Amino acid sequence: MPSATASGADAKSNGTAKNREHNQGNQDRKYTLEQKAAVLRVRRCQATAFYDILGIEDVKATVTDTEIKKAYRKQSLLTHPDKNGHEYADEAFKM
Repeated sequence: MPSATASGADAKSNGTAKNREHNQGNQDRKYTLEQKAAVLRVRRCQATAFYDILGIEDVKATVTDTEIKKAYRKQSLLTHPDKNGHEYADEAFKM
């Protein structure tokens, strides 16, 4: 395969990855009070307290699969780092 200069392409790069300006994570991303409360609540839970993480600890004896899925989706939307700019959203989402 020919090099960039041999193929006639411009040999100058437009900067290295270190020099380019990118949105680095959640620096300026906003979050709501509900999202903040969800992150803080999840961080207080133990990593194996699955029903508590989903916020359905009170009804874990009677909860259905559909209700678990619904709670998971809601929790995911509240704590997902792409949706939530809180500094610990990534950690809460991974729990």
